[in-house]
Amino acid sequence: MNTWKKRPVTLIVADSGPLISLACADELQLLQSFGRPVVVADVVRKECTRKLGAPGEERLANWFETAGGNQFRELRTPFLPVFIDAMAQEASGENPDATVGLGDAAIAWVLKNLPRLRTVGGQPLALAPDEIALVLTEDGPYGDGPVLMQRRAHVLSTRQWLKTLERLDVIPSSQAIIDEIQAGGRRVARYMADRPAEVGGGTRSDWKDGTEAAVADWRGDGTPGPGDGENGTGRGASGGSGRDRT
Repeated sequence: MNTWKKRPVTLIVADSGPLISLACADELQLLQSFGRPVVVADVVRKECTRKLGAPGEERLANWFETAGGNQFRELRTPFLPVFIDAMAQEASGENPDATVGLGDAAIAWVLKNLPRLRTVGGQPLALAPDEIALVLTEDGPYGDGPVLMQRRAHVLSTRQWLKTLERLDVIPSSQAIIDEIQAGGRRVARYMADRPAEVGGGTRSDWKDGTEAAVADWRGDGTPGPGDGENGTGRGASGGSGRDRT
């Protein structure tokens, strides 16, 4: 099932990595490709704009304020006060690693609480009965457990999402955008995830048309294929198998 064409989709950006990568390539508009809500956690927004002059920071600040338009929704999490305090600890030198791990905790919390999500203004962000959450993440150090517990979330890494957009003819070349991101000063994580949601009747959401040909083409650019992990070990960055599943 090509979920994008048959079911409504809400895109949830669970960590700052995909946003910063797209901002470096000036491709943030791709987040609005589905014409559906784009949900960004409050912690993720704070992380994206915390350092003036950082790669993509100015474009992200503009996207949050104006360019995201009616599709952008800011998701309230219990981690924002903790994150702000941790930022202060890092700035003062009290604890230079105070924010480490908070982003991963927010991802796990979002996946666990999909039926209960709300905006910072208190409006519900609950998914409709037939709706799929497409969760976009840059890497997976938080582990596969939270993903596997949430059956209505189809999780894609940045690289796999760009490959998906290419296969759906939304963009002509995923590699061209990856090259733009790198030219903008950022390296896209090699993590590959494509974990389907369950859409009822034992059917899983499927975003992969012509998977074998796409993987063969992807391997041709010299990058390890899905399942090869960072070092060709067959394990993804999360410690899981790293393999696409259908």
